[in-house]
Amino acid sequence: MCSQEQEQSQGPELDLEQEYAFGGSAVPLMSFIGESGRSILEPKLARFAKKWTYPDRLLCWLEPSLKSDIKNFYEANGPEMGRMFAEHQLVHLDKDLSQLLLRRMSRIDRGVTIVVVRWLKENGLRVE
Repeated sequence: MCSQEQEQSQGPELDLEQEYAFGGSAVPLMSFIGESGRSILEPKLARFAKKWTYPDRLLCWLEPSLKSDIKNFYEANGPEMGRMFAEHQLVHLDKDLSQLLLRRMSRIDRGVTIVVVRWLKENGLRVE
């Protein structure tokens, strides 16, 4: 059994419940918007690997050119999205993907999209 002093020197425990994902945290606004519209978007993502996280399936649907990178991440331990792009590129990509996502959501269910856009504006988040 470890003493309290030994436990403290080991530092905090790793959170093993963290989601293993290619791009979710690299494109946070897209991920948030996608989560907000999850109920209407899930059917569109059914063709992507179930073991991929929801944000990664969403990312692949919005930007098919990333499919091989996402697949490589899961199958061959490839790099995550945050290591493939510079910070300014990720910011630009997050904005562009968020705009595309809102347009696609609007075609599926305009009501859900209006609620999400209203919330974004009320909280000072701009997608335009």
